[in-house]
Amino acid sequence: MKRKLLLKILILTILAGTLMGRGRIGENEDFAHGGKGSTEIKEETLYDDGNTSYLFRVEGKYFQKYDGSEFKDYYIKGVNIGSSKPNTFPGELGVTQDAFSDIKDVKKDLRDLVNIIHGNAKVEKRVGHAYGNYTRDISKYVIGWILGIESDQSLVEGTRDANKHVTSYSGDYLSCEKVEPYEVFWCEIGDYALKYEDEKYHMQRPVSYSNWPTADVMKHPNEPLSKEDAISLTVDDLNAQNKFKTGIFASYHVYSYYPNFMFSEEPYCSYKDESGKINTYLGYLKNLIAHNKCPVLIAEFGIPASRGVTHVNPITGFNQGGVSARQQGEMLVSMFKDIKKSKCAGGLVFVWEDEWFKRTWNTMDYTNSDYRAYWNDVQTSEQHFGLAEYISTECDLIPVLDGELDEWSKKDIIFEKNDTKIYVKCDSTYVYIAIQDKKADFDKKGNNLYFDINPNTGCGNYGDIKLSSDADFILHIEGKNKTRLLVDPDSDSYVRAEPDWEKLNLVKDKKDSFHRIYLITDKSLLYPQTKKRLPVQKSETGLLHFGKVDVDDDIGDVLTDFYYKKHVFEVRIPWGLLGFSAPSVKEINYSSKNTTLKVDGINIGYISANKNIGEKQFKWDSWEHASYRHHLRQSYYILQEYLETIDTVH
Repeated sequence: MKRKLLLKILILTILAGTLMGRGRIGENEDFAHGGKGSTEIKEETLYDDGNTSYLFRVEGKYFQKYDGSEFKDYYIKGVNIGSSKPNTFPGELGVTQDAFSDIKDVKKDLRDLVNIIHGNAKVEKRVGHAYGNYTRDISKYVIGWILGIESDQSLVEGTRDANKHVTSYSGDYLSCEKVEPYEVFWCEIGDYALKYEDEKYHMQRPVSYSNWPTADVMKHPNEPLSKEDAISLTVDDLNAQNKFKTGIFASYHVYSYYPNFMFSEEPYCSYKDESGKINTYLGYLKNLIAHNKCPVLIAEFGIPASRGVTHVNPITGFNQGGVSARQQGEMLVSMFKDIKKSKCAGGLVFVWEDEWFKRTWNTMDYTNSDYRAYWNDVQTSEQHFGLAEYISTECDLIPVLDGELDEWSKKDIIFEKNDTKIYVKCDSTYVYIAIQDKKADFDKKGNNLYFDINPNTGCGNYGDIKLSSDADFILHIEGKNKTRLLVDPDSDSYVRAEPDWEKLNLVKDKKDSFHRIYLITDKSLLYPQTKKRLPVQKSETGLLHFGKVDVDDDIGDVLTDFYYKKHVFEVRIPWGLLGFSAPSVKEINYSSKNTTLKVDGINIGYISANKNIGEKQFKWDSWEHASYRHHLRQSYYILQEYLETIDTVH
């Protein structure tokens, strides 16, 4: 029998449970990446029954840990460790037919992994895989195995079609009978891993498999995308044989905003918690627990602190992006409390630090995948789940958005005329601009910046004002609440991928072609149970937010864009918002031609009191590697304080 799957394996460690401890492990970047650290690791005593040894087992709805004399309930709390720093690409684990490994390769990966945690492995270099000599024995600190990746409809149904008669498996450690062929595959690889470790090292640990709401056992009749409710997989279909002492647990990645049934389905959309508020997340978790006999670990949950928004939970506001670092921390604590209230066996926050190489569906077509790791795209939510972030440091002084010019110098001036100066600098995250105009009143209309980036597109007028060149973007300045970036339709990357983008009712000024900039957060969907069709959902990402920003003093956050007082206006504009697909090599989207284009720089013009003052070009040096520093978000400290209060399962 031939069954294929690309394998991802997550190890739960006791170290993960201490990442949020009083010692603030991880504040030292070297420790966060496996270097020096000052934390003492307690020597553990394994339980030995004469045949095998183990530190953890599952019992009832929870894990138990051996304390040297007896097993006691143990609540799992921790953080997933990310894949890479900026400027690096880990092996991405996209599941495609071409990338599938044969089962013999999966078993080799399992052997390697078992040997790695026992400090007994030499793994040859392979693209997309970790490799090297592993000599440290960490086996005492590994709680359990989570095998595989989340499985979708095509993978499960493809396995079924290729193995219709394979519905049972009987191994020395695991068995199953009359189940999905894909669950037989689960059973076989789990049995292999358990047997290999027990026979070679005389150790066992609990086992599970990556799962998610898409493959839960419940039915969701109001889910608008049929593929999100087409399959059901459960570890309850697997049985532990007599040799297997440590037990099986369920592992789910549960986020608050996806799939849509998380907020569109009864009883979740009307479930109220003890405070009387509708809590869709807790409603789902309680239903999930009710449908699982094994302990349930929420092995991934998180909220990205990004400027861009990817998906929205319209009931709770626990969205995929558009969330500040403080909100991120508060939401993570709320979700952790829900995980505990629902009697899950524990939770693992996703993720320790940001991952610049990541992509998400509503921006990935507009960024160059070969260069994603070399710049910080705050428009892409998937990059910013981290409790820690990376702050770009290419600027000699990162501008503090405070209406002062302390971080600006003469070399930053690109334009000077009469009483007006325009300062510009950039790093691998933003283009920073300061306007010094002694005649300006930034509370009112009449003062604007314009940007000519693509020489082949743009509009030469803004209202009745003739511009110096055809502009792709207008920075319309009008006080604290109406300042926004506008775009010429031919330069609008974000919405042109939507087939009916011209029907999105984009708000236009009457006398020019510039319109507001939106990120699409959901397609037009029909909800089958209620028979309601919702139009395309969008978020105005071009609307800029007023506030002070000082990254060194944790003033402001990713949602803060500009500040002004008297005659000084300061703004930072994300590269992605200006249509750049790879700023490190000066590449932009040529949206109307569905291609990209290299540019020399950005022509920046200024309109003062409704008069065009002129424009100059801003140029910057391309970069091969981004410069950055490690920084703990406010969410780290908020979550840390909460996790210190969790000692027991009850």
